[in-house]
Amino acid sequence: TTKQESEISEYAIQEALKATYRDFNGLASALNRIKNSNKATKIIGEGLMPFTTTPLNILKRGVEYSPVGVANGVYEVLHDVKNGVKTPAEAIDTISAGLSGTAIMAVGVVLSSLGLITSGGGDDEGEDALNKLTGGQNYAIEIGGHSYTIDWASPTVLPLFIGVELERTLFEGNPGGSIKNILDSITKISDPLFNLSMLSSINSA
Repeated sequence: TTKQESEISEYAIQEALKATYRDFNGLASALNRIKNSNKATKIIGEGLMPFTTTPLNILKRGVEYSPVGVANGVYEVLHDVKNGVKTPAEAIDTISAGLSGTAIMAVGVVLSSLGLITSGGGDDEGEDALNKLTGGQNYAIEIGGHSYTIDWASPTVLPLFIGVELERTLFEGNPGGSIKNILDSITKISDPLFNLSMLSSINSA
């Protein structure tokens, strides 16, 4: 029927927008309004983040493909589907994305524990420089003494490297009891989301 065709067409358009990170993002819309409110905010906003919708949707996908996505999907099943806000298929899709991302994160944890993968650079600039001079690379798989970068697969590999940072934070970190050090270690988990996306300018600032 015409109604069914319209629903299928709308669903296809929405999936295409999601696949290209162009779907609606409330935060991006709010930031655009702030950026365009006056000349000063426009200069600062354009300098830090010239594009808003695509990078924030990449960040959004990173959250969806994580345990947070699973929790959100469960909420949709228990609340949104019951109230007619979401369809059962949409809720299952959310849970599936969360489970997929969580599994990829687990792979990242395992590969990091085996020393087969590297994430972003550390806090020691001298150590990072020495690592680069000796052939080491960030966001790379290391096999047989050779390093192969996979950052080009971003943002698909975001959950993988979040798992790497998670393993480094939980098992390799040495917070030493300092709350500041503990918080610094935890915040490193988000580094791949910024460094492997167009949000890197904000991270640098």
